[in-house]
Amino acid sequence: MRHLIFILFFASVLGPQSNATAQNTFDRAWTAADLDEGACLQFVDRNAVEARTARWLAVIEATWEAEPEFVSNWMVGITPPPPQVLAETERQKDCMLRSLVFDSEKTSVVLDWGDQRNSLSAMPAISDRFDRDQRFQSNLLQWWTRSSWRGSKEQSWIWHRKFTFNCNSFNRVSDHAAGRCRIEGGRTWNPGLPGHISCWRNTLSDDERQQEILVASAAPGISRHHWGSDYDLFSLNPRNFLEGQAFNDEWTWMRTNAIQHGFFQPYQPHEKQNAYMEERWHWSYAPVGQALTRFASRHQDELGVALTAQWDDFESRWGSKRLSERHFFSHVREHWRDYMFTIETNNP
Repeated sequence: MRHLIFILFFASVLGPQSNATAQNTFDRAWTAADLDEGACLQFVDRNAVEARTARWLAVIEATWEAEPEFVSNWMVGITPPPPQVLAETERQKDCMLRSLVFDSEKTSVVLDWGDQRNSLSAMPAISDRFDRDQRFQSNLLQWWTRSSWRGSKEQSWIWHRKFTFNCNSFNRVSDHAAGRCRIEGGRTWNPGLPGHISCWRNTLSDDERQQEILVASAAPGISRHHWGSDYDLFSLNPRNFLEGQAFNDEWTWMRTNAIQHGFFQPYQPHEKQNAYMEERWHWSYAPVGQALTRFASRHQDELGVALTAQWDDFESRWGSKRLSERHFFSHVREHWRDYMFTIETNNP
């Protein structure tokens, strides 16, 4: 229902006739690709994932040829994904999480949620309740889904609050920032600590602030959450996925089994600059997410134009055109390709 509200809202902004025409173009391409399964998909191997990815890419390219603005606005988060995208990715995500629950009865997986801490002996009863009680099942699936689709406007609020340091604690202080400001590295940035406030506002440059944010937060326009293919699951705290912690069992199960439902973890450990940290909570539905990644790689110049226009608009509305100009996206403008394309391509 939430996604439908967003779709109706943006349709009114774009104009019902133009939006309907573009959606009709997408509908025809989607129907021609024979993607209307309507049930849980099980991928027997990575070749099966690749085959569906190729079909989704054909739909996106066909729509782009006739309605490039429709696809561009979707990719940079101005408008929501087509409803067929949301339907398949959400269905597959829920199918995957249901499999996780039912597997817990016959494996060593111990499932937790909220403040609930369970034991191995409790799993058969929880699995049985999950099977019988639709309300319990719905609530659990909803709780585990920490984040799904969000547009660039919502992402811009997150970005602006962090950039101006008017937010809750976030990310970790990098070794670079710790050395520059003589503060302890590895801790989360805390806007309530005087040392952190002074460092952020008086020492770090605009580019350095952006780099600190980009450790674990995307800039508006380049978030995979704009695509409708990616989800944050279980928790947003990286400590919760370490061995012996609340969601290590879930993550361990996902590493082995998520690909059978089409999902993979795009942000893996790496030594690269200008790339996000490992995110064990972030899972992408490959047939759509990989199709859009390949599409973006083919159309970088066109996407760059759309992104630049959007960042110009945000900066103008945030007052960066004043004499005391602040560059909210200076580093992002130069390195957005690094952040978009530095993903774990071998998984799948």
